[in-house]
Amino acid sequence: MSDNAPRPWVMPLLVVSLALNLLVAGAIGAMLYHHFAGGAYGMRPGAAPMSIREMRQRMAAMRHDRPARLGRPGLMLIASWRLLRELPRERRKALRQVIRQRRGEIRRAYAKVAGARARLAQILAGDPFDEAAYAGAMKTLREADTAARAKAVALADAFIRALTPEERRLYAREIRKAAERRRGRWRER
Repeated sequence: MSDNAPRPWVMPLLVVSLALNLLVAGAIGAMLYHHFAGGAYGMRPGAAPMSIREMRQRMAAMRHDRPARLGRPGLMLIASWRLLRELPRERRKALRQVIRQRRGEIRRAYAKVAGARARLAQILAGDPFDEAAYAGAMKTLREADTAARAKAVALADAFIRALTPEERRLYAREIRKAAERRRGRWRER
């Protein structure tokens, strides 16, 4: 048998593969339909099915009713870097200096968070489970995380106070744009 000869098992394999792909696509479509058209968003079991047009209208309304994703971690940092790209070189240098003044203490604070998480993972992996050590590690992690976040917020405060009124308007626009860019991604839902 030569290398170019057709293999008899290829065609059935392709048909089975296509069938499985269609099955998965149908399952995903059904889940999306039930998620957006039923349950928490209006349709109750036994009610008349919703048309595609009604479903699209309801999905659009949900998108606009939700608050922007302004609580997302790192949003202000993303907006800060985008703002800096729009500013003239001298102004960028001055604002980067504000960031540099606090960057070291923020890195040290987040290093403490990483250490607390590593200690927590070590305790969780231990056998038998030590309840007292776990409670202590969680307390340490909470305190380290709170301190690191406070330092990050202080940096954001210093950065915003260093902005001119026009730069603050641009910064607010960048925050809203950064929140909207991530709105439709699955991991955000």
